[in-house]
Amino acid sequence: MSDYTPPTKAAVARHNKDVSSLLTGRVIKKLVSLGSLPELIKENYWEDADPSTPVIILDDGTYLFPARDLEGNGPGALFGEGVITAGSERMPFHLFFMRE
Repeated sequence: MSDYTPPTKAAVARHNKDVSSLLTGRVIKKLVSLGSLPELIKENYWEDADPSTPVIILDDGTYLFPARDLEGNGPGALFGEGVITAGSERMPFHLFFMRE
């Protein structure tokens, strides 16, 4: 038997509101590769980190980066959907940095 107790609906709502308020109104200041932030790799114990993983840096210094799973077991891939070229239609994309 597990000791896990799922969060209450109120706790989930509070968490989602906190996350939303953390990011709402923020501005992306820079997009860099994880390889350019060795301290982030070290802090998260990602010895096998792919340096091409994108990291979004917001105007308040917040780093946003994809993870393999909810436990943060390594960096992951960032996917999106949008207009890539002006005048084109929305399409899915995969965001990554190419190794130099």
